[in-house]
Amino acid sequence: MVSGLTITAAQADDLMGMDLRMTEAAVNHLVRVPVTQARFEALVSLTYNVGCGNLASSTLLRDVNAGNVIDADRQSVCWDRAGGIEVLALRICRLAEAKMFAQAAPTTCTTAVPPSL
Repeated sequence: MVSGLTITAAQADDLMGMDLRMTEAAVNHLVRVPVTQARFEALVSLTYNVGCGNLASSTLLRDVNAGNVIDADRQSVCWDRAGGIEVLALRICRLAEAKMFAQAAPTTCTTAVPPSL
């Protein structure tokens, strides 16, 4: 990011699309078992927010790959902190992702926090 940099809405959409494609590829690479579309979307949303490296080393991913869906669902809500402090917006998103992970029908989380670079 550059201070004072201005981009168009189309450029922002392109950047977001590129970030999402990279995140989807990472989730596809890291998840070793079949998951439903809703679970995949929940994992992509979480990974977009916490970063691919954090997903790769997480208990959540180990649970998913072990087929332990109930514990994986519970693990997603642990990622609600920034700088060690619980953030309500992150908590709301993690709860939405957990709900999405537990159901067949996707729900949406409108608050996105870019991953750390």
